[in-house]
Order: sequence, then C-alpha cells, then structure tokens
Amino acid sequence: MGRKHTALALACAGVLAIVPAGVAMSQSEPEQPALGPEQPQEVPALTDAEVAAAAAVAAQDPGLARVIGAPTAVSAAAAGRVTAGAIARAMTGGARAGTSAVGVTLEDIGVWSDDAGQVVGVELTVGLPAPMTITADWPTLSDPDSGWSGTTAHYTARNVRALTIDIDLVQRRVVNVEPDGNADVEAPEGTELPAPPDGEGA
Repeated sequence: MGRKHTALALACAGVLAIVPAGVAMSQSEPEQPALGPEQPQEVPALTDAEVAAAAAVAAQDPGLARVIGAPTAVSAAAAGRVTAGAIARAMTGGARAGTSAVGVTLEDIGVWSDDAGQVVGVELTVGLPAPMTITADWPTLSDPDSGWSGTTAHYTARNVRALTIDIDLVQRRVVNVEPDGNADVEAPEGTELPAPPDGEGA
C-alpha cells in the first residue's frame, strides 16, 4: 500500500499554497507581495441607441407579452393599459426615469454589464397603474449559485406594483421579468422558485 500523504492548505497573500504536512516553512523565505485592492470596472453609460434597441425588443418579446397579458385581480381598464408597447413608449419617452406612457411609469433604467464592463443589455423597472395578480411563466435568469437553472418559472405574484425587466441586447430578447419585492409570490406545490433578488425578501 502506498504511503498516504496529507496536505496542508495555506492561504498566503491571496494565493493558495499546498504544502505537504510536516514540512515547515522557512522563516527566511521572502514575504509574498501584498495584492492591492481589485479595481472595479467602470460601468458604461446608457446610450440612446441602447435604449431604443431595448425598447424594440420589449415591444415584440413573447415572454414579456405572456407576463403582462396574464393579470387577473385588476380592473380591465388598468390591465388594458399595461402592454409591451406602453412599456416601450415609456422607455423612449425622453426622460431616463419618471416617464409615463398610458399609466405605465418608468421608475428606473440603466445598463446591464458584465464583470469586464461590457454592455450585456438594459435593466429597467416599470411601475404599474394598479396592483395586479399575475400567474404566468416568468422569464427567469439562471442562477447557478442558488441551484436554479431554468429559463422560465411558473408562479403567481399578488399585489404586483412594479416589474423589473432585463433585456439582453446580444440575444435580443427579454431574459428576466420579476415582480417587485413587496409582491406575494406563490408557486404551485412541488415547484422550485429562483432565489429572490438581492436585498429582497425570501
């Protein structure tokens, strides 16, 4: 039987060193240079062209249409005002936030970028004209950290007052739609839901 070796993992200046157990580190070895703080990538500014491209995607995306076309506990007048076209018009209404189009209010809009600072798409939040109950197959981003890997999640959200929408300009589709953090979310029995957005309730 071969002799069993164990290893001692030492974290030295952010570098993982593997040293066989029982081997002492020399006191005379030079110290590893300290690593400086990671420099965050600058978030690119949102351009009018990106807003226009995202609005064009939102206006025609079938996943977004399924969500906003499925409210139940809301007046017909309010439900009829929440359309993909209304969201697109709010996005291109001139102001970057606070623009209203037929009752849909653009509450926030910004660049969605990756860790390298490259633009992936646009993320926006729209306020609805009245609280809604929506049962739909919600477009959902995969989240490997939470174990979620689906592209849609079927659930009911009650008292929805706003929607956060992620538009991928590379794939030219809406990849994520979420109710606001104060909505009551209920999934069918046995259905797994993606983790809630950072900072929002479980």
